[in-house]
Amino acid sequence: MKLTSSKVIKVLLPALIFSLVAVPSAEAAVSKRLYYSNGTGIKYVDVDTGIETTVSSTNCSGSAATTDIIEIEVDSSNGIIYFSRNSSPRTIVKLDTSTGSCTVIVTDTSPSQELFGFALDDSATHLYYNHYSENVIYKKNISTGVVTTAISGQVGGQDVVQSLKDIEIIGNNIYWTRDGGGSATKIIWKADLSVSPAVPVNLYSQTGASSQMLQLGIDTRNSRLFFPQNFVGLSGASVARSNGNGASPDSAIWTDDGGLIKLLSEYLTGFTIDNENHVAYWNQFGDGKIQRAVVNADGSLGGVSVINVVSSYSYLTFVSVSSGGGSSAESEAERNSRLESDRREAERKRALVIQGKRDLILEKISKVGPLTSTEIQEAELTSRNISDIEYINSSIAELKSEEKRDLKEISKIIRRVELVENFAEGQRISGREFVAAGYSEFDLRFKEHLVYQIRKRTAAARDTVAELRLMAKELSEVASQRFSRVQALVSRGK
Repeated sequence: MKLTSSKVIKVLLPALIFSLVAVPSAEAAVSKRLYYSNGTGIKYVDVDTGIETTVSSTNCSGSAATTDIIEIEVDSSNGIIYFSRNSSPRTIVKLDTSTGSCTVIVTDTSPSQELFGFALDDSATHLYYNHYSENVIYKKNISTGVVTTAISGQVGGQDVVQSLKDIEIIGNNIYWTRDGGGSATKIIWKADLSVSPAVPVNLYSQTGASSQMLQLGIDTRNSRLFFPQNFVGLSGASVARSNGNGASPDSAIWTDDGGLIKLLSEYLTGFTIDNENHVAYWNQFGDGKIQRAVVNADGSLGGVSVINVVSSYSYLTFVSVSSGGGSSAESEAERNSRLESDRREAERKRALVIQGKRDLILEKISKVGPLTSTEIQEAELTSRNISDIEYINSSIAELKSEEKRDLKEISKIIRRVELVENFAEGQRISGREFVAAGYSEFDLRFKEHLVYQIRKRTAAARDTVAELRLMAKELSEVASQRFSRVQALVSRGK
């Protein structure tokens, strides 16, 4: 998959093409879109507003089903979408969004040669792809149809391309993942396409673990590699990271909290990075979450939240699409004013979407329906997946009728559980935060001592909200008793 540059991205949908033809002097505003297939069509979600749009409801094979679509690439300057179909016959298809016409441009040569990730170069002139069982990355000129070999051969006795799962192109550099499934060695390769012949370099190898390494993400600001991993039969899914040369890998900078219980239904498939705005996106097949997180200046992930739901095995593609704007002759002050107006409008639309989801939560509570962690995240009442959702539902059930209609009261309960679950996983939390989360029955004089004492306990001993509350209450009572004895001794000394 290619991370599309802003130079390539101009227009996608016919309506946008028409608007630019009708008003050629308009300077384009930018719409940030995340493309995927969810089993009922090729879609994108506007990541600022949360609004989902269907681009195509067919896989161009005469069938309405799109569950077989894996990779999607967008040439928005020409209104073209490319996607790989991974059912017989396995193909890469070119879809012209202005006419709806489909053209098969790559077909597998045998039933066993699957098509997973592929990439367009920055000019959208060439397509780079691989048949899964072959040790070759092919380069196809989309206009002429001429196919040549871009990468092949071995390095250190290792086939460099076989079992390819994803391709990324950044400028002249091509990256790809080798994933043979099971306990086979997982490798991230890189080559400079401006050099002929291109020389593959092994950036990162992972051995000895039964895992999957699917779609690769590249953080160009920090020169970091992000590679989601699915540890089959072990501990669920995680996002790992290394330097751009593969050094200093972090085994997990984010971990799916589904664990062994949800292991069979939750694993990471798509992953991509918006390098202009420094945001990472990934999806978990099974529980249907598309999540995003800020890519911080140090290459870490922060502020994880759910932006949409997609129940399909699909890679993700981020693009910025031109969608109209102000006059090309506008002054800098006018342009800044327009951009600020666009920002406020996007925030307004997003706020409406979030408010709608929050209204649905209150409606569900009024009908005595249990909330799910996904619903709470979509309403942005929490930034994480809540494990102890039963505690939240039981606490809400104990509220008075008027409190159940007050989102502030609901949010207090959710925030309390979120904070304590973060604390239970080892995150640093101050005593003031702990008390502010609803544990006001504890003596404020001992709040920092309280947190210190709880942190000394093992994670297993502070696993749930109820256990932490009980422990905090006991420690607070002990501290209070000791303080009283000290005061009594001091009084006697006087």
